Amino acid sequence: MTQDDEAISDYHALGPLDYHEVEQMIIRQAMGPKHFEMSLQIELRHARPEVPQRLTLICYNVRNLNFSTSNTQLITFGYLDVVSLKHLQWEDINYKFFEAEQDSEFQFICREFVAIVE
Repeated sequence: MTQDDEAISDYHALGPLDYHEVEQMIIRQAMGPKHFEMSLQIELRHARPEVPQRLTLICYNVRNLNFSTSNTQLITFGYLDVVSLKHLQWEDINYKFFEAEQDSEFQFICREFVAIVE
C-alpha cells in the first residue's frame, strides 16, 4: 500500500460519513519572496449532537479551492470524499477533495492532508 493510499484509508477509518456540519473553516496563506502556500483546516461536527468529537481535516498546499452554497443558514457537507491524483504526477498535488450535494458545492486539490477525530 502506498503512502497516498494509507492517508486515504486512515481518513475513511475515521468515519467521515458521520460528520456533516461545519464548525469552522480556516484558510491560512504563507507568502514569501518566492513562495506561496495555502492551507485549509475544516472542523466538522458529528451528525448526532450527543457525540462530542469533531473531525478535523488539515490540508496543505491547497489549490483550486471552489466553494458555493445556496443555504445561507448552515454550511453542511453530505460527505467530503478524497481521491488520489498521484498517478497524474502533478508537482506538489496528490489529492482531490470534493463534495457536491443538493445545496452546496465544494472542491479543492492539495499536496497532503491530515485527518483526526478529537
